[in-house]
Amino acid sequence: MYENHITLENLEKDAKGLSQNFRSRETAALKSKLATVRRQWEALCARAKDHSSSLTSNVAHWQMYQNLAQELMPWIVKAEKYCATELPKCSSLEEAKELYELHQVSLVYADLL
Repeated sequence: MYENHITLENLEKDAKGLSQNFRSRETAALKSKLATVRRQWEALCARAKDHSSSLTSNVAHWQMYQNLAQELMPWIVKAEKYCATELPKCSSLEEAKELYELHQVSLVYADLL
């Protein structure tokens, strides 16, 4: 896109050369059209720059997501395995408390990972 800027510059130079010695409606119309094209070009460049900044930000956000997902994946796998294991049946309150404490330790350990 920016390569076309040279074409616009050449058109403006040619228009100045053509209109230097002439004062007519055609010259004024040509200058007006070139000014309009220049404004449109500048607006297009500004939009392209905004889109580029937005895309750069989106790519950085996606990369951060990917990194965090990779970091979290081992914990998810361990948690899935832990949740898939069948817990033993408790025959007493003491066994239930011990099992509960083991469960709490597993959760704390998983949080440290």
